[in-house]
Amino acid sequence: MAGWDKPDLPDICLTIKTSKKPIITGIAGPAMGGALELALACVYRVATPDALMGLLQGAGGAQRLPRIAGLEAATQMIQTLSTNLNMPICRC
Repeated sequence: MAGWDKPDLPDICLTIKTSKKPIITGIAGPAMGGALELALACVYRVATPDALMGLLQGAGGAQRLPRIAGLEAATQMIQTLSTNLNMPICRC
């Protein structure tokens, strides 16, 4: 049996990040782990007021988040499921 031949999460995030077209994501409800990693790889994020974001995995989100939201907000987000963050998210 062949090994895992599908792209893993870091590969998908890299593909999104390096896309020639801007990729926008919508966040409704919790975005944790891999879902948050994918959202952080996108150029724009649109979130509903009840969106919760947190629990970074290991696909580069811990490096992306401070660049997007700033160190203080990133630390708060990693430690809690805070939605009151100073990051470029359009809340609808």
